[in-house]
Amino acid sequence: MLDHDKCMKLLLKDFNVQFHEAFKTAVEHYLQGEWEKAAVYFNDAMKIRENDGPSKSLMVFMEKFGFKKPDDWQGFRELTE
Repeated sequence: MLDHDKCMKLLLKDFNVQFHEAFKTAVEHYLQGEWEKAAVYFNDAMKIRENDGPSKSLMVFMEKFGFKKPDDWQGFRELTE
Protein backbone atom coordinates (compact mmCIF):
# COMPACT_ATOMS: atom_id res chain seq x y z
CA MET A 1 0.00 0.00 0.00
CA LEU A 2 2.78 2.45 0.89
CA ASP A 3 4.37 1.94 -2.51
CA HIS A 4 1.19 2.57 -4.46
CA ASP A 5 -0.92 5.06 -2.51
CA LYS A 6 -0.17 8.60 -3.74
CA CYS A 7 -1.17 10.24 -0.44
CA MET A 8 1.02 7.91 1.62
CA LYS A 9 3.95 8.47 -0.72
CA LEU A 10 3.54 12.22 -0.27
CA LEU A 11 3.29 11.94 3.53
CA LEU A 12 6.37 9.76 3.79
CA LYS A 13 8.46 11.59 1.19
CA ASP A 14 10.59 13.42 3.77
CA PHE A 15 10.18 10.93 6.61
CA ASN A 16 13.45 10.14 8.35
CA VAL A 17 13.52 7.36 10.93
CA GLN A 18 16.50 8.80 12.83
CA PHE A 19 14.86 12.23 13.06
CA HIS A 20 11.58 10.71 14.22
CA GLU A 21 13.28 8.67 16.96
CA ALA A 22 15.38 11.60 18.22
CA PHE A 23 12.38 13.96 18.21
CA LYS A 24 10.10 11.44 19.92
CA THR A 25 12.66 10.80 22.65
CA ALA A 26 13.25 14.53 23.08
CA VAL A 27 9.53 15.19 23.53
CA GLU A 28 9.23 12.38 26.07
CA HIS A 29 12.06 13.88 28.16
CA TYR A 30 10.58 17.37 27.74
CA LEU A 31 7.16 16.27 29.01
CA GLN A 32 8.76 14.46 31.97
CA GLY A 33 10.65 17.61 32.90
CA GLU A 34 14.04 16.17 32.00
CA TRP A 35 15.00 19.21 29.97
CA GLU A 36 18.76 18.68 29.83
CA LYS A 37 18.18 15.23 28.32
CA ALA A 38 15.50 16.65 26.03
CA ALA A 39 17.94 19.26 24.73
CA VAL A 40 20.45 16.55 23.76
CA TYR A 41 17.84 14.76 21.66
CA PHE A 42 16.42 17.96 20.16
CA ASN A 43 19.97 18.84 19.11
CA ASP A 44 20.33 15.38 17.55
CA ALA A 45 17.06 15.88 15.69
CA MET A 46 18.18 19.28 14.41
CA LYS A 47 21.41 17.78 13.08
CA ILE A 48 19.15 15.81 10.75
CA ARG A 49 16.51 18.47 10.08
CA GLU A 50 18.24 21.77 10.78
CA ASN A 51 15.22 24.05 10.49
CA ASP A 52 12.68 21.97 12.37
CA GLY A 53 10.28 24.52 13.83
CA PRO A 54 8.92 22.49 16.74
CA SER A 55 12.42 21.49 17.89
CA LYS A 56 13.68 25.06 17.69
CA SER A 57 10.63 26.41 19.50
CA LEU A 58 10.97 23.99 22.41
CA MET A 59 14.71 24.61 22.66
CA VAL A 60 14.14 28.37 22.88
CA PHE A 61 11.48 27.83 25.55
CA MET A 62 13.66 25.53 27.65
CA GLU A 63 16.67 27.81 27.25
CA LYS A 64 14.72 30.62 28.96
CA PHE A 65 14.78 28.43 32.07
CA GLY A 66 18.39 27.29 31.72
CA PHE A 67 17.13 23.85 30.62
CA LYS A 68 15.70 23.28 34.11
CA LYS A 69 11.97 22.73 34.41
CA PRO A 70 10.10 25.32 36.46
CA ASP A 71 8.98 24.25 39.93
CA ASP A 72 5.35 24.37 38.81
CA TRP A 73 5.93 22.20 35.70
CA GLN A 74 2.89 20.01 35.02
CA GLY A 75 4.18 18.31 31.89
CA PHE A 76 2.88 20.91 29.47
CA ARG A 77 2.80 24.62 28.79
CA GLU A 78 0.02 26.80 27.55
CA LEU A 79 0.46 27.82 23.93
CA THR A 80 -0.06 31.54 23.68
CA GLU A 81 1.39 32.18 20.24
